[in-house]
Amino acid sequence: MRNETSAFYFRQAELDALANGASLLNKEQRQTTIDYLQSFIINDLFKCEKPEETLSLAWHCFATLKSLDGIEKYEKALFNTLNKAPNIQHMDLQNLEAYSACWSLLKNYTPDKFLAADIADHLLQIRCPDSSWSHIKRSPHSSLYGSWLAFSTYQNIEKAIPEELKVLNLLNKIKAKDDAFGHQYEAEHGSIASTYFAICLLKSIEEDIPHQLNNWICEQQADDGGFLATHIMPFGDINSTAHALLSLKNLDKPFDSVKNDTLNFIHDHYQNTGGFIAHCRELKADPASSYYGLVALGIVDSYLKL
Repeated sequence: MRNETSAFYFRQAELDALANGASLLNKEQRQTTIDYLQSFIINDLFKCEKPEETLSLAWHCFATLKSLDGIEKYEKALFNTLNKAPNIQHMDLQNLEAYSACWSLLKNYTPDKFLAADIADHLLQIRCPDSSWSHIKRSPHSSLYGSWLAFSTYQNIEKAIPEELKVLNLLNKIKAKDDAFGHQYEAEHGSIASTYFAICLLKSIEEDIPHQLNNWICEQQADDGGFLATHIMPFGDINSTAHALLSLKNLDKPFDSVKNDTLNFIHDHYQNTGGFIAHCRELKADPASSYYGLVALGIVDSYLKL
C-alpha cells in the first residue's frame, strides 16, 4: 500500500489501528473472534448471505483475521475468493476498492500482471464529468465516498492518482452549513462518514484540514458513548465511531473528553461469541463491524473489559 504520490494512505491508517486493537484483546477474546470470522470460510472460499457484499465483507474479514492470526493460513481462501470475483468492469466502486485492497493482503499469491493497469484504466473511464468519482454507477456528480474509494484503489494498486488536486472542487462544494462535510451538496448537516472521507482526501493531497472539525466531531458523540452517523440518529454505531476516532487522530487532537464513554460503547458492542455488532438494535455480529470495532479499540488504546 505505498506509492510516491499520496501523502496519506487510507487503508494503512485503518490497518495500523486494527493491529493495535487486535493486540489489546485477551487470549479468549482473540480466539472467539478468530473462530467467528473463520465461520465465513467454507471449503477455502469466503461465503456470506448476500453475494453482492462478498468482496466488501471479505476485505473486512481477512484483514481482521490477519491482525489476529496472521494471513498465511487464510491466503488460499482469499485467493480463491478473488478468483471468483466478477470482471472489474461489472464491479461498483465499493467492490472494486475492496477487491484491490484484498489483493494487497496477500504475500504468496499475485494477481494477473495487467490487473493494476486495467483497474487504473477503469477508474479513468468511470470518473465523473466534474473530475472526481461517485460511489453510484453512472452518476453525473461525484461524491466524497466515491472519491475516497477511488483514491484508496489507486493506493492499493500503487498507481499515481491522476490530477488528484481536482478533488478540491468537490471538497469546496460539499461542505455542509454546519461547517462539516455532508453526503450531498448544500446539506444542512454534515455526517461523520463524509467528514472522515474529506479529512482523508485533504491529508492525501496535503491540504489544510479545517480546525473547527475537531469540536464538531466531538459534539457528535451520543449518550451511549458511540458516535452518530447523522444528526437524526438516536444512537451511535461502531462504523461511525471508528470513523470519528480516525478523524480525531488524523487531526492530531487529544480526545480524552470522549475516551471513557467511547470505550464503554465499544465494550457494549462486543459479543462474547466473537465479533462486534453494528449498533444497539443489531443482534448479530458481522465482519465489517468486527473490523471497525477493533479499529476503534486500537485508537482508544485500552484493553477491552470482560
